[in-house]
Amino acid sequence: TLLWQMLTNRWPSGIRQISDPNAPYSMSMTCQLPDPRQINPDIPDSWVEAISKCREISPNDRVQTMTELIELLDLANTAAASIEYKYEPILERETPIEPQTRVPVVADNQPDEPVFSTSKVASINENEPVSPEIDPSVPDLDDDASDGAYPTGQSEEITSGTIFPIAGRGLKGRTGDGGPSKDAALNIPSDVLIHSSGDLYIVDSGNHRIRAISSTSSTIRTIMGKNGVGFSGDGSRCDEAKLNRPSKICLHPDGSVYIADSNNQRIRRVDSQTTTLSTIVGIGDTNQWDDSIPASSCGIGRPIALAVAPSGALFFCETSDSMCNTVLAYENPNSPLLIAAGLRNQNGYGGDGGPAIEALLNEPTDIAVDSLGNLYIADSKNYRIRRVDRDTRYISTIAGVGSPGTSGDGGPASIASVGIVTKIAIDAVGNLWMLDNGSDSASGTRVRKIDALTNIITTEVGGGGIKTTSEGVPVKDANISVHGLAVDGAGNVYLADAMNHRIWKANLDTQ
Repeated sequence: TLLWQMLTNRWPSGIRQISDPNAPYSMSMTCQLPDPRQINPDIPDSWVEAISKCREISPNDRVQTMTELIELLDLANTAAASIEYKYEPILERETPIEPQTRVPVVADNQPDEPVFSTSKVASINENEPVSPEIDPSVPDLDDDASDGAYPTGQSEEITSGTIFPIAGRGLKGRTGDGGPSKDAALNIPSDVLIHSSGDLYIVDSGNHRIRAISSTSSTIRTIMGKNGVGFSGDGSRCDEAKLNRPSKICLHPDGSVYIADSNNQRIRRVDSQTTTLSTIVGIGDTNQWDDSIPASSCGIGRPIALAVAPSGALFFCETSDSMCNTVLAYENPNSPLLIAAGLRNQNGYGGDGGPAIEALLNEPTDIAVDSLGNLYIADSKNYRIRRVDRDTRYISTIAGVGSPGTSGDGGPASIASVGIVTKIAIDAVGNLWMLDNGSDSASGTRVRKIDALTNIITTEVGGGGIKTTSEGVPVKDANISVHGLAVDGAGNVYLADAMNHRIWKANLDTQ
């Protein structure tokens, strides 16, 4: 708080002084401060993140040592210490701090004894720890950290056919674990996944974390990467791991989770039963893989796309020079990595109607597998969606004509134009969804759908002129710029907005 005040020359609003030494501990708890860059735009991002972490509610989530604080402040790469004040000094507070009225409430488990809370601060027994112990089990996050102390947001009335934020405040940060997901701070979220438990997993890439929103309470918690950036944790529980710019996440049929740990140049797996973390592909360098050695010994580039078939086979794309235009297949650690589509060291367009391993791709950005095992490829620079048949392994184009655009809605996808497609997903009934950036980024990203039965393509979200910075915008009017995509069983769309550090939900149940 003192650092915030020194950098802004302001007393932060919302801070209450408690002079009563007998006041409950909860009365001295405070939430995150406003972003100080709103007052002094010269403050570096690293300092804002350091302030936020110092003010986490749970002591375990705060900065633990001075060394850690110095690293967060990133003194070697910032000029924060020499920021000049641009604002007149404030010697007195502009408005006096009024004492907040204490409102008696009755706890469910103590009907005869009132406790106290405020409209802004959760009531916590001063004899209890601030943050209860949490079971870090990956597939079951129902026992979230809120223990009823935080509002769930489930009672909020959402208008059908609108887009609204469900996580992130719109400002970059790493705070909020244990509280409502809408009040948390994210940092360049790159992907989302609906887990079989119903929880929503978030790849919080800039924070090097995997976080989850509980399906029952809308609280958020970190399930992997809370110890900072790096590489560690193999053979241990996933909550002890370190990641480095994870970019993508996918689900195995047995409930295990696969993570593209991109800057560590590895694909890692969290076992659904033991929550133990392991590396299944990658050795941490860009050595070209050799199809004569086991996958466990292969080096790969930065993995950027993952998909798991019903059989359990893993498909992925990576960014090394020789393999960036291929889709690779992983069966088990003792078998070699194999090319599932594309030609090594070559790019272009060709091969439709023939074997996928003889076809040319041009910078595939994402992949998906349907319930039958057919593989779909976002062939971004060919402006096409391509399909590899499970049985014949032949490749074909199902959407796009080779030139960028967004025309063709209401007609067959095979004759429609698509732009640079960055993400694709298959829903429960086999419809293919895509993030389509069109021919340029001026109009934002569209969420388009190819119907599994009719092959008709439609735009479901985006394409309008209203910048999506607040909730309640009609889905067809929104101008969005997003990077991650997931679709639930009801057809609702979840979007990872990396630029605005938010997760959006588009309610499409009446569309």
